[in-house]
Amino acid sequence: MRDATTSRRHDHAAPEGRRTTEGGVMAETGGEKVWENRMRRMATRKGLRLVRATPSPGASDGGGWVIVDAQTNAVVAGPDAIGRPHWSLEDVQRYLTKGGGE
Repeated sequence: MRDATTSRRHDHAAPEGRRTTEGGVMAETGGEKVWENRMRRMATRKGLRLVRATPSPGASDGGGWVIVDAQTNAVVAGPDAIGRPHWSLEDVQRYLTKGGGE
């Protein structure tokens, strides 16, 4: 028989804008994830791939985005002057809807 403490769920609240799934894994909720998936699908239809940079420790922006050619893995849009991804999803959407990648 299990000890009562091993089967108890954690009672801490999830950060704002996130929810805790059954397994305790944090997942984004609402529009941001939907928007991200929509941009990924749009990029895929154009032969591109949307890639999110891993945020630096302590960074508040969550990392930037770049658009990569799916065949060559070459970055086609989104890096700053020294090559770091910095586009927002808004920038990505603007690029993809204005004919970028065609």
